[in-house]
Amino acid sequence: MRLLVVSAACAVTLAACGSSSAKSAPPVSTTTSTAAAVVTTTTAAPAAPITRTACSFATPAQVQAVLGAPAKSAGVETDYEPAYKTCNWIASGPAGGNDNEMRVGVMRRQAGQQPFPSRKTGLDSTAVSGVGATATFSTSARDTGVGEVLLVADKGAVSVSIDVNYAGSITTPTAPQDPMIAIAKAVIAQVVP
Repeated sequence: MRLLVVSAACAVTLAACGSSSAKSAPPVSTTTSTAAAVVTTTTAAPAAPITRTACSFATPAQVQAVLGAPAKSAGVETDYEPAYKTCNWIASGPAGGNDNEMRVGVMRRQAGQQPFPSRKTGLDSTAVSGVGATATFSTSARDTGVGEVLLVADKGAVSVSIDVNYAGSITTPTAPQDPMIAIAKAVIAQVVP
């Protein structure tokens, strides 16, 4: 019984310590009463929604610069939650090759929620300045260029992930860091309050 009350008190204390720069509704409190104890828990309110589509953050020219060819069609939007959205674009590789794909993800985190992972197994990572509060650019090297590129940038409660795969034998000789940074900056400028 003592463990339950102490655990509940710790959970309330930890929840109260979380912070978010996103404007959202106040936390929701509930009280549960039993014959032996009264337990109050606090649940973080949902993060404020992202009002734009994820596909609107990259121009066709930026998508082409990253993928090495124009996208086959408009990006495909997936909204997992009002504060977590993604868009996928696919472009044809050279004749007879596999398709290249870019995924832009943006989330506004609520208190205690983790940002997108900034590192991925098999990719070499370096810090990038001038993009949000923190940013990491990662690539996987192949004999003929790079096979995967990842840029993750965070500022306040906003996390942006741009993941590009140059599938199969299709690679790009250099990582498209500049157009990826331009997309990340556009997202941060329009989503961070």
